[in-house]
Amino acid sequence: MDARVVMGLIALMTLLPLQLSAQRRTAASIQGRVVDIGGVPVPNARVLIADSKRRTASDEEGRFVLSALPAGDTLRIVVARIGFKPIMVPALLHEGMNDLVAELEPIPMQLNAVYTEAEQSGLFGVVGDTAFNVIAGARIALTAGRKQEAATNDLGQFAVDSVGKGPNFLQVTKPGYRPRLLSFSQPAKGGSKLAIWMKPLPADASKRDGELENRVHQALFDFRARTSFKSTKATIITRETLVKYGIGLTLGDALNRMPGSVTKNLRADGWVLVVDETEAPGMSLFDYFSDDVEMLELYPPCSDIASMMRTWNRSCRMNVQSMSLARGAGAGVVAPSDAVPVARIWLRR
Repeated sequence: MDARVVMGLIALMTLLPLQLSAQRRTAASIQGRVVDIGGVPVPNARVLIADSKRRTASDEEGRFVLSALPAGDTLRIVVARIGFKPIMVPALLHEGMNDLVAELEPIPMQLNAVYTEAEQSGLFGVVGDTAFNVIAGARIALTAGRKQEAATNDLGQFAVDSVGKGPNFLQVTKPGYRPRLLSFSQPAKGGSKLAIWMKPLPADASKRDGELENRVHQALFDFRARTSFKSTKATIITRETLVKYGIGLTLGDALNRMPGSVTKNLRADGWVLVVDETEAPGMSLFDYFSDDVEMLELYPPCSDIASMMRTWNRSCRMNVQSMSLARGAGAGVVAPSDAVPVARIWLRR
């Protein structure tokens, strides 16, 4: 037999097991359905495999298919759509077709506040309900820097005389209404005007609503503490900036689109996410849409901030403590080498 033929047969026999192995490794598929908590199909949801470029979208019946996947592997499937909280579903793939149902929880959207700049310094505005009736006695609390409060009068109007320039967080509460969290940027000169709309709570408002309000109060207290340190090098992106650069885009894409003067040239990847003060392991800024976000706080690694070292135990630890506790590091001081970049996302409500 010709030597070249023999060599060809040997090469074929060598490659054949590899080809069969590759076929076995890609013999899995996922057929899935995206629904809301009521079982209603969710069309146009983005479905992707974490840490890969594989992605698709659900059709009008909420169905999707991902094929040519490695059987035997556990993949992280991320499902996201504007108006819903994104989720990550671990899926252990068996050979053949694998079924998956992804249930998305709606984000309780409210009307956007109307923001304008004013010649007079301070913060002024009016609070009304979704039927455009004024709300008297609503409590207004600014949470950036020194805490300041006000209440609406009989015409639904309020005023806060002294407001620090730059990003600010505002909480609006009134018994019988869903609390609001709003972000805005106070100009260096002049002031701001806000028109704020509140949605009445249903008559059968659950205990969950009260627990949520208590958690929001604590979260805002922590935010004020984090931003009170002058050495904290945080980049805070308010709702108005997200509207300007990110409508229809993910947070990651919006961040990459913003000028360096806004983002301080921070990259959009590599962040550990905390969403409404709850860690979101495995999720990224590319899994949340700007339309659903009220404010974004970005804290670079503490080890990169020389000016923070004197106050590191107080200010920097506050941003990584939850992650450190999850990793079993305890409540003691976290070493700067263990610090991670943290992105804190506040969903609209």
